[in-house]
Amino acid sequence: MKCGLWRHLLLVVALGFVHIAVAQNNPYKISDKLYPIYKEAYRYRSMQRGVALADSLYNKAVQMDDKKAQCLALSIYVAYHFHAGNDEPFFKAVEAMEQKALATGYKQYFYFGRTFRIDYLIRKGRFGEAVDYALKYAKDARVQHDNYSMFYALNEMGKVHRERTEITLAIKAFEEALEVGEKYVKDQDMGTIYRKIAECYGMLFEYQRMYEVSLKGYAASRTVQTRLRSLRNLMFAQLKMQNYDKVRHYYDLFVKVNGGPPQMVEPGVIFYEVKAMKLIADGDIAAAAKALDSFPPTWDGQKFRLYMDLYLREGNYLKLYDARQHYYDSRIYLQDSIQANDLQYLAAAMYNSKMDFDNRKLLIDRQRMLNDRQQADIANANLELANTQLGLSNSSLELQRTRSDAELMRISLSNKKFEASRLKSKVAAERAYKETLNLRAFVLILALSLVIVAALLYLSFYKRATRRLRKTHNELAITHTLLDDARKRAELADRMKTALLQNMTAEINEPLNSVAGFAQLIADANATTTAEERAEYYKQLSSDTAKMLDIVGKVLEDIQHE
Repeated sequence: MKCGLWRHLLLVVALGFVHIAVAQNNPYKISDKLYPIYKEAYRYRSMQRGVALADSLYNKAVQMDDKKAQCLALSIYVAYHFHAGNDEPFFKAVEAMEQKALATGYKQYFYFGRTFRIDYLIRKGRFGEAVDYALKYAKDARVQHDNYSMFYALNEMGKVHRERTEITLAIKAFEEALEVGEKYVKDQDMGTIYRKIAECYGMLFEYQRMYEVSLKGYAASRTVQTRLRSLRNLMFAQLKMQNYDKVRHYYDLFVKVNGGPPQMVEPGVIFYEVKAMKLIADGDIAAAAKALDSFPPTWDGQKFRLYMDLYLREGNYLKLYDARQHYYDSRIYLQDSIQANDLQYLAAAMYNSKMDFDNRKLLIDRQRMLNDRQQADIANANLELANTQLGLSNSSLELQRTRSDAELMRISLSNKKFEASRLKSKVAAERAYKETLNLRAFVLILALSLVIVAALLYLSFYKRATRRLRKTHNELAITHTLLDDARKRAELADRMKTALLQNMTAEINEPLNSVAGFAQLIADANATTTAEERAEYYKQLSSDTAKMLDIVGKVLEDIQHE
């Protein structure tokens, strides 16, 4: 019984921990049962599967009376039609989400609808409509003193300026949005605004500022996706400043936040960029080039910006120059396209004005036909027609003036392009001249270094040879001294030998002659001498023999001492 009670308690505790873990991973604060469905639907938001999941999410949210989940489900429809690019279904989906947001009290999704509208117009390249809508959006926010609306309006103005390559204006709008957001809209993720400001500084090639703003964005981020985008900007800024160790550091942090290495099949360009930047920082040129070639065609701008870093890492300055030229030309082409779209939008507006005038003219003609019987009305109608014609003339003159201004703008742009090309050529020539000077200086320094090394080697060899010669000379001097001493000792020994032989001859001759004489006497007088005389002879002979042996012994002893 007790074991069953303990198992029940453990099960309750485990379910409590699971509930806490799910709640911590549920940043939208909707039902924990609905959040996995929304997460899966958001992942496939650009596919039909995402729409089917959104249907299921909305129906279950209605049953559970989770109003915020209903708004989130409708946002999936908006995202799907946003990617599909069909005007009518998209704007209907936005309107449905806005109405639901106002009805349920989750007004932030009403603001999301407005931002989606502007993003959609930007995506379609309809910048004129996007600007008009954003200005109207901001004007309404100021009139209504709606800080939330002002935050989103400034954010969208920044997007429009950024897409029109008006980067300074974009930074100003984003900074104003950040100021309003941090003061009045504290429940929103300011990391996204910091990220956009950092990307604008990157477009201005101010990579240190980009790095500093990205650090603030990473600290302010509230979602994993925003943190990953901030880490991408940190890697990009450090790569541009050629701090490859820091690139690898932020890559490791990206892997940690992402829960694993970035996969090239995942949606979003940042996963492709992060993988390619890591390979460039590692110096793996072949793998980095392969990764860049796998970029989808819609991301050519990001690809060529990283190709410049790849060629710089490789040291291939010719390809680096070509990549930069291609990137700058694409930027100029983009600006030309935007201006062309602006002119088309203006022309369309003028055409609509003309159509409106024609419609009014038809109404006036109809009125004249209806009031033909009344002369006074006819006169008034004629006067109104004349005024309208005058307005048409003024409109025609304004159109001609606009066309003239457009032509002047085109000529000015051509002059600027020519000046930019001339400046690029001048910069390239100066860079080549500096590189030549650096190469000459390097060759000169290398030659001097080789001469110094050769001189040092020669001095070292000369010192070693001198020491060896000196040592050999000393050894020869010692050997010469020893040989001279040996020669002197040999000469002395020879003289001593000669003197010894002479002395020995003189000293030994006397006893030897005596021995020989007595031996002769003994032999000759053997028969006539007496025994006493022979004894005396033998005695004298023994004495002389001992004396001769003593002399020989001394000579031998002297020889041994020598």
